Amino acid sequence: QHSASMKLSFSFVKRLVAWPAFAGVYVLYALPTLVAADNDRGGDNSAKWVAWSGVGLATAGVALQSCSDWWKLASKESKGPDALVESGPWRVSRHPNYLGEVLVWGGNILASATGFSTTSHWL
Repeated sequence: QHSASMKLSFSFVKRLVAWPAFAGVYVLYALPTLVAADNDRGGDNSAKWVAWSGVGLATAGVALQSCSDWWKLASKESKGPDALVESGPWRVSRHPNYLGEVLVWGGNILASATGFSTTSHWL
């Protein structure tokens, strides 16, 4: 049972503080990936293509997580806190936030893996 003090919607001020804070954390997560993707590697364009593909995959993951959170919040506000969300990203995946998280970390691994040229780098 949810108490009256537990509300689904956050105030605008809380959102205004939370969103940039979370965005900053994601930027910190992505910095090594962006550095790896932007590394010259002596003109090896195939490695750069793979690295930037990883950045794109990670960006798609963040977008999926954001869209899923927004959709769930809007759905719960309109249908009630106990309603099962079965539309939008939730129609395709039961856990789109987890899928987005897997895409983020998979993209980070893909982008930074091109910087590892020897077995010792992986250890």
